[in-house]
Amino acid sequence: MTLAILGGAVVGSPSGTIGITVADGRIRGAIRVGEALPEQTRIVDLRPHLLAPGAIDLHVHGGGGIDLATTDEEGLAHFAAHRASTGTTGTLATIALPWDELVAQVARYARWLGTPRDAATATVVGLHIEGPFLNVRRKGALPAESFRAPSRDDLDRLLDAGGGCVRMMTVAPELPGALALIERMVDRGVVASLGHSDATFEQASEGIRAGATKATHTFNAMRPFSHRDPGIIGAVLANPAVVAELIADGHHVHPGALAAAIRACGPDRVALVTDNVPQAGLPEGVYRSGTYGDPPMILRDGVARLADSDGNPTPTISGSVGPIGAHLRIVRTLPDQRITDDEAFAMAATTPARVLGLADRGRIAIGLRADIAAWDVSTGACVATIIGGTVTSRATG
Repeated sequence: MTLAILGGAVVGSPSGTIGITVADGRIRGAIRVGEALPEQTRIVDLRPHLLAPGAIDLHVHGGGGIDLATTDEEGLAHFAAHRASTGTTGTLATIALPWDELVAQVARYARWLGTPRDAATATVVGLHIEGPFLNVRRKGALPAESFRAPSRDDLDRLLDAGGGCVRMMTVAPELPGALALIERMVDRGVVASLGHSDATFEQASEGIRAGATKATHTFNAMRPFSHRDPGIIGAVLANPAVVAELIADGHHVHPGALAAAIRACGPDRVALVTDNVPQAGLPEGVYRSGTYGDPPMILRDGVARLADSDGNPTPTISGSVGPIGAHLRIVRTLPDQRITDDEAFAMAATTPARVLGLADRGRIAIGLRADIAAWDVSTGACVATIIGGTVTSRATG
């Protein structure tokens, strides 16, 4: 049976388009104002809300108390189902662990992601390893135990354990041997993302020439930008081959810096990510942020920060706590910017899909997967999510 999904407007479609038709999990056509629907059509009426491609989050550590670095398969399924309800139809589970635990958890993901999953849990499309070949000088909130000197043998062992589920790795290009690892990542079909790095402009540019095509949480955990020392940030913003990942939660990056980065790169070179911590969505309070001796984390006023030895919050932010809708809302209201819905969802869906080579999603177009989210534009809330043509969540009332 054909499914008709109706909304107030459709991102990326001509004016007057109010919906799409879906069959066999794929988008089959557009519905315009006043158009009659075929018989035997099941209608999902989401008017007057905006229909947009489901977001693809390239960087998320967990949520609702589930830590993707230490979870089991049941926890992963719970996480994925909840994530779908936030308008996200694709995620990379992001993990950082000490070496032996990292290899073991990657092997578990290879088993979990290699088995058939229902529509609600289909949101996890692979792994992002945030490390381990990173610069401890820019460790941010990552546990120091998770860092390791670049080694091709280690890289191959890790990717072999993943059985193809490792889609992206963050790497510091200035480390000895890192350039060869970037080349190896690319050869094995892994996106090399520059981050947790103290690289100079020249060192970052060498990483890009070696094959890196993305930066992890641009501005954060990397050498600061200066007009005489543009560093890795300057190399990322200036190079048309690199996609800049941005955390647009209003805390990680000043709105002025967000606006400058988007202006420099354009929506086709920006990927909005949540970088959610495992405690995202939980009440404010003090939480243990990991299981390997790293300090407690304090959730307060919508920000997650590491705590010092006395239990007081430090300046170090430990990921974000808001869903992708909160990030989209900030991007839409940047000062002196006119970010359209098409541009906002290009950064949340289209560009991330392209980064991963997911040619069948990230846009609303005939023949692509029916991965759709409906949004209340007045509040920025997701009101429904459709994954592969199946309605997986829908707000009531």
